[in-house]
Amino acid sequence: MSRNASHDPETTMTTPNSHPASVMDDDIEANAPQQRAHSPDDVKVSGLKAQDTSEEQPSSYFSPARVGIIVFIATLSGFISPMTANVFLPALPDVARDLNVTIERVNLAVFVYMIAQGISPLFLGGSDALGRRSIYLICFIIYSGANAGLANLPNGDFAGLLVLRFMQACGSASMIAIGAGVVNDVCTSKNRGSLMGIVQAGSTLGPALGPVLGGIIGQAFGWRGIFWFTFILGVLVLALVVLFLPETLAQARADTSIPVLIRKAWVDLCIESRSKKNHHPASLQEARPETTRLSKRSWRQRGTRFLQACWSPFRALRVVGQPEIFLALVSFALPFACFYGLTVPLSSQFEQRYGLSTLQSGLVFLAPGFGVSLSAFISGRLLDRSFRKVRVQYDKEKQDQEEQEARNREPALVAASPDDRTPTSDVDQASHETVVAPEPTSPAEPKKAEPRPLSKEETTAFFPLERARLEYYPYWTALMVTGFIGYGWTLNFNVYLAVPIIFTFITGFACGGQFSILACILVDYAGGKGASITAVNNLFRCLSGAIVSAVVQYIINGVGIGWTQTIFAFLSIVAAGIALIMYRLGPGWRRARYERTLKRREAVGDEGVL
Repeated sequence: MSRNASHDPETTMTTPNSHPASVMDDDIEANAPQQRAHSPDDVKVSGLKAQDTSEEQPSSYFSPARVGIIVFIATLSGFISPMTANVFLPALPDVARDLNVTIERVNLAVFVYMIAQGISPLFLGGSDALGRRSIYLICFIIYSGANAGLANLPNGDFAGLLVLRFMQACGSASMIAIGAGVVNDVCTSKNRGSLMGIVQAGSTLGPALGPVLGGIIGQAFGWRGIFWFTFILGVLVLALVVLFLPETLAQARADTSIPVLIRKAWVDLCIESRSKKNHHPASLQEARPETTRLSKRSWRQRGTRFLQACWSPFRALRVVGQPEIFLALVSFALPFACFYGLTVPLSSQFEQRYGLSTLQSGLVFLAPGFGVSLSAFISGRLLDRSFRKVRVQYDKEKQDQEEQEARNREPALVAASPDDRTPTSDVDQASHETVVAPEPTSPAEPKKAEPRPLSKEETTAFFPLERARLEYYPYWTALMVTGFIGYGWTLNFNVYLAVPIIFTFITGFACGGQFSILACILVDYAGGKGASITAVNNLFRCLSGAIVSAVVQYIINGVGIGWTQTIFAFLSIVAAGIALIMYRLGPGWRRARYERTLKRREAVGDEGVL
């Protein structure tokens, strides 16, 4: 259970600029009863309905070499999204000078990017209607066009910067989620973990390498060179998608009403064309009339499904009404926003106080980025160990409770035995003997031989999730408070350069540990609806980070960098207090909601009988 909870794609540690691996699963959950009737593994991530094919079908359809190419493209696409969010940060002072605006105003470019980053994935949940490949094409066209506009932005056009950054985020924000769906389309349960790990590695490297690349390119070619780089990278990946990435979703791949240029990679079309010329004289034109007759109705149905899928993520917002989930979302959003309060003004602060160049400022971002990446590995292992320990305690308590209940039933069994009663006839006595004889055998005995699996209802209602997940939360909080205060005041007094950089590493390390814990417990709370909770969590995180990005420079100007980071340390303590409330009251809330659900089910059952 612990392994699944910690290493499932949906529970992977969320870095400060990463996105949920599958924010588009809501329509899966809406149709879960029908889909699970086939097989649990038939349900694919990234917003696609369950496929009718078997679990082994994807690996048999694509060759291992082709799967490698597909995974490489998905990994590169997943790297682009968080990299783009961070590559811009070292050049913020240069942008402010060229556009004749203050650093406070240029930080709004980060604000609008994060707003789009949080909202746009909710609107691209309909890839089951159009397919993976088509959504990739749409995203990369938007992304490349926005980068071209940013690279040619004239001096003084600050409004254009905000609009194009919003479009840039809309094009890149959903790539990680779509990539997760692509991987699940082409793999089986045997290799899903390893392939998903490769794709997640790309999204983890983005926040760490983005500022470094931005510093190097900005130093050599100016801040517009950064957007020329992202434009070229976007066009190259778009070319890879057009040439080598086929439609991986089985339904869309088999739908002849979708234009063949959208369904199939260019290399596949070339191979098919050569094969038809050599072995099948009939041209592709012969199949076109039937496709034309079907296309109008099929596209109308597909449009309806697309709109429904785009709307379905908003149903996920209903989980905010559950108090323990709301508290977990807030306790996640607060440290995430504080971390952005550290990273957004990082380049301008080091440039002003230590005279660093754009390249050197970009290298400073390696410390917090590496801290987040390192804590992902360590925190995951700590979560596994804590869960195993609590699981052993829970099983022992459960076993003791069952044994106690069995002992409590023994007097009743003795009272009901034939020796203590006077049966009215031999038939009565025989019937009593046959009924009472099996009673002494305890139903819990076979469960002692092997661990009893936890059901979804038992996990979400009775298992002490808070005790299993929040054991190390206070230690991460203490590190985070130390990092924020140490960074702020060493920077305030212009202490030797290495000292505040070390504190940025400590802060990133602590934030990453908290992010991992809270992302894991949110998926646990979801009870099989991890995609919905991930989408809502992404929205909360990005909105909070956007607000702090917009106001942090004003706070620094008002009270100084030392007190600003002290405020963030205080907010981290507030988040810990919220987590403590969740720890104390969460089990009772979950149990009470489960009991209310049972009562509603019984009421519906009684009405059905009547």
